[in-house]
Amino acid sequence: MKNVVAALVVVSGIAAGANAQGSSASMTLMVREAGTSGWSSSVQVSSGRVECALFLGYDLAGAVGIAGAVYNIQGAGLSGDTVDIGALGLDRQTSFDFGVATNAIFVSGSTFRIDNASDAGNISDLGISTAQNTPSALGDAFNASNPALVFRFDINVGVGADHVIQLDAPLNQLKRGLIGVYASAAATHATNITNVSTSGATINVVVPAPASLGMLGIGGLLAARRRAR
Repeated sequence: MKNVVAALVVVSGIAAGANAQGSSASMTLMVREAGTSGWSSSVQVSSGRVECALFLGYDLAGAVGIAGAVYNIQGAGLSGDTVDIGALGLDRQTSFDFGVATNAIFVSGSTFRIDNASDAGNISDLGISTAQNTPSALGDAFNASNPALVFRFDINVGVGADHVIQLDAPLNQLKRGLIGVYASAAATHATNITNVSTSGATINVVVPAPASLGMLGIGGLLAARRRAR
């Protein structure tokens, strides 16, 4: 119960905190093939797992870190692919998992939405709440990254035809159109930034043609024979 009350205090602080005039914030989706390092705005795969991340960033002189935001993540172009937020390391990231929250994946045909589990109606006042407690409360555990990785999910690419999966965090689903930051290490409430931009990410699924797969198989057999000699 204490966690719930504390989370409400932070959300209230984000909503009621001072506004930062002339500053900007960003929501950026990035992707990478599982097992690789470095994030990118696009990736090309034929199958397997693609790691996806949402970063929140800001341009406000003197600020010490992200306080939080409420939003959802949407995607289109699924074709035999599945979305996962339940595996270890996914969903809200440390230390942006302040307060009790349950998120869910809503799938409709080839589109999906990652949102608050209770938000079946896609209401902008609900959504994924990635909130961080104050710098003084978290101490050494405070995440001062800018941009900060706040949410993770995976897309498991199935075997099928070529297709493109587009990921987005639409601004019309960003609660009150703002991202909160802590303006100083002593801040007890968030400073609001309403000049927010968003960048999506793309997964290009390119399935090798049968002839190409055959050549790969022949190449593998030849290599095996050479090793056996």
